[in-house]
Amino acid sequence: MTTYVIANNVNTQLASAISSASTTIALSSAANLPTLSAGQIMPLTLNDASTGLNYEIVYVTAISGSSLTVTRAQEGTSALNWNVGDYAYCAFTVGTTAVSTGNPSNTFQVAPGTASQHAVQLGQALGLGQSWTVLTGSRAAGTTYTNSTSKPIFVMATVSIASGGTASISVNGVVASTTGGPVSPGMAAWVGAVVPPGQSYVVSLSGTPVPTLTAWAELR
Repeated sequence: MTTYVIANNVNTQLASAISSASTTIALSSAANLPTLSAGQIMPLTLNDASTGLNYEIVYVTAISGSSLTVTRAQEGTSALNWNVGDYAYCAFTVGTTAVSTGNPSNTFQVAPGTASQHAVQLGQALGLGQSWTVLTGSRAAGTTYTNSTSKPIFVMATVSIASGGTASISVNGVVASTTGGPVSPGMAAWVGAVVPPGQSYVVSLSGTPVPTLTAWAELR
């Protein structure tokens, strides 16, 4: 069984020219290249720098530093001659998409990496598996709270402003939202912010008279 490995942010250039018969590719950078085990392959797309019109998909079967062992001319593409400086990048292809949508002979995985290198992990997206909770009776302005969950939450506080007052919400000491300039007396306004896991948040009220906190809800 073959496992396709997709590595984020593999986007570099060829360090040396290769012929249409070459099965070894030298890249100018090894940044973000994954470690391949037996039975794993990484799709790599080659694209010419001069016109941007020529493409070839190769399957990487082994990686040593910035040197790749590849199988040429995959997924209906042709083996071409490539020059120094031509582009090489890892991306979804028709073949890997077919695998991820149910090809029983293969599997698909994302290569390990840091959170900054990867898209949002499944289950960590805001709103996924979460629901709105009314916390008006257990939250107060001027009190600092902490998102102790493992996912981002969204906090929204509604206030009634008599005249001249303002409300704001800060996340980890940074003002994320404020009611802004003058409003009509008695107007309802709200402030809200996304709070990442482990970070603190506080709703602040100021002005004369001080606005009244009327509602507090969190998506968590």
